[in-house]
Amino acid sequence: MLDKIKLLVKDPQTFIARANAKLKYRIWFQDNKTRRFIQHNYKKWGPWKQSDAKSIILFDFYPFVETEIARSYLLNILAKKNKAKIVSYSTNRKHDKIWDKIYRSYNVNEHISIKLSKEQKNRSAKLYCKIISRVKSKKDIFNLKVDNVWIGVDLYEEFLMKFIEPTVVLDKRMYNIVRDGIDSLVYWKDYFEVNDVKAIVSSHIGVRIEKNLPLKIAGQLFNIPFYSTHARNITCYLKPHLYHKEIASNYLSYPERFYKLSYEEQKKGIAWAKNRLKKRLSGAIGVDMDYSTKSAFSSVNTSIKVVDKNDRIKIVVATHEFYDSPNCYGGLLFMDFYEWLMYLGEISKKTNYDWYIKTHPDVLPITKKVIKKIANNHPKFKLLPAETSFHQLASEGVEYVLTCYGSVGHECPLLGMKVINAGNNPHMGHEFNWNPKSVEEYETLLLNLDKLCLNIDYDDIYKFYYIHYQKLGIIDDWIYPSYKKMTEELSEEERFGSFMFQYFLNSLTEDKHEKIILRMTEFIEEGRSGSLDS
Repeated sequence: MLDKIKLLVKDPQTFIARANAKLKYRIWFQDNKTRRFIQHNYKKWGPWKQSDAKSIILFDFYPFVETEIARSYLLNILAKKNKAKIVSYSTNRKHDKIWDKIYRSYNVNEHISIKLSKEQKNRSAKLYCKIISRVKSKKDIFNLKVDNVWIGVDLYEEFLMKFIEPTVVLDKRMYNIVRDGIDSLVYWKDYFEVNDVKAIVSSHIGVRIEKNLPLKIAGQLFNIPFYSTHARNITCYLKPHLYHKEIASNYLSYPERFYKLSYEEQKKGIAWAKNRLKKRLSGAIGVDMDYSTKSAFSSVNTSIKVVDKNDRIKIVVATHEFYDSPNCYGGLLFMDFYEWLMYLGEISKKTNYDWYIKTHPDVLPITKKVIKKIANNHPKFKLLPAETSFHQLASEGVEYVLTCYGSVGHECPLLGMKVINAGNNPHMGHEFNWNPKSVEEYETLLLNLDKLCLNIDYDDIYKFYYIHYQKLGIIDDWIYPSYKKMTEELSEEERFGSFMFQYFLNSLTEDKHEKIILRMTEFIEEGRSGSLDS
């Protein structure tokens, strides 16, 4: 509670956004729509129940209607395949009678909350004391491995997200998170040793303690695979602890995947991508990025020049929200976005470039405050107005854009600007950006911009775009007749509430029900890592 009060004082906007999200996702009472869905589940999934099963399919408590409809299929298919019972888990879940009833209706047998025994607490405390005595810096936190499981990155990101901080601070808050992480490791290691868990189904992978640590421990120490499904696809990682390697390999495969398409589909794909990017660069909001609320490609403000007119090389640093999973792709050259900006501040002192800092138009106030402080402490940094358009920056002579892994990697080259990334990113399989593999290589690029040459084939950008936004990870009719149509027709309130149960059931036919089961089953039987291609 104290942490929430501190967040309210520190960043009211983020506090309100988080509170609204929780309220928005909540089903407050069992209305007719919910009751109908429960009855449907008992009818369809009742015969699938694995009575007296000893093995377990484990999944995270995630009461998000749109996703849980899809997971009701995956959980039962995995349970039947492995003759297992279905068990949900959470760190500190408050009792939810409505979701208990919903889960029971599709054969969820029990729920476990992470609670250590006295013996486990003692073991965890000893391990904590041993580890914390060796922690002298945030780098020690980041690199922390216990039983050869890399838990440090999850602890690090937990701190950033929980406290909305730009970087880790070695204080009581961080030490408490280390303790939580070690508790989780002790608990899950014991749990997997005494229970025959056949698979873990999780809503997320690669993020923090509750969602990612169980997957890492299960994969690395017990060879347990990870599965996930949502409204548009299904994913499996046979080695979830190597997720970052898996996702890097996936991005590197984009060119090959495109060239495996038929000539006709390649032509249509490039045309589709051109049209979508034209819309995005015209200032349209949410083009294949439904989380976006403002565009960075608005019209040029000709009355105010934001870039100095001179002969110096001009760079724009496109910033990120500090707390928002900087290591989600793995391979970041820095521990977090703050460290990246501070590094660039030091590099700026060695150059004769003009450096501009650009936040996204809908940047959080707390992020803007930190970035302003960083800019003030580095004389060569000039902070641009948040609403500044990339069109204006290009027209006023900006040549280079720096990002860690942002979408500017495929947007800004179309405006004539060159992009240098700072870690694994979706564009890394193509050659329309620079993708340095080390800080040393990154520095060499930055200090020699006048010598760099990059010939960009725009078609490569369109090929990337088609694969990334249309082919991989998106199957429009995976669960619903059309996910795209559904998101256009329904409000957020309808999608997040019990109305989704009704929407799903009204569109469901027996053929569709069997098709969902068949496609999921065939994917699982393939036994491969990755997602199902559209």
